[in-house]
Amino acid sequence: MDWLGKIIGVQNLDDWDKGTWNDFKRNKGSGLLAKFSNSPSQVVMSVYSHHPWKPWRFVAVPHNYWSELHQKALSGNVEALSMLQSFLEDVAQINGFHVLQIDKWYETTSASLPYSVAYALNHFGGLFGALRLAFPHLDLVKYSAKVDIQKQLMKQVSEVISYEQS
Repeated sequence: MDWLGKIIGVQNLDDWDKGTWNDFKRNKGSGLLAKFSNSPSQVVMSVYSHHPWKPWRFVAVPHNYWSELHQKALSGNVEALSMLQSFLEDVAQINGFHVLQIDKWYETTSASLPYSVAYALNHFGGLFGALRLAFPHLDLVKYSAKVDIQKQLMKQVSEVISYEQS
């Protein structure tokens, strides 16, 4: 596969996450794709299995990746929990904070996250479902109360605005 890497500009293994289905198809990689469910990420992670891959960094994650990760994490699979933690650490880092800064997660909205991240989190029941599963030691109860209070406040503000507009 090194031949394909040279053609598409792969300088180190982490560059493979930018490889697309079309890169494989245009450069005689169709046979490889066929062996791995037409998934470039599955090809790369299988061929270079010694590398600590983060599947969410690929253009497309393998089919059913998030569902399978969720099920494994729920069953207490240590590797799956570690991958979920790593994913959340990456999301936090992209947003400019440390994964354990709970107040920063509170400020994070679904709209502020890339679609692929929101899609992934949906498999865990949302952001806080993923956080509870990955970091069970975090005290998210008081945090949930803050969310409820904010929702009530926003509802009251909305009602006042509706009343004033009528």
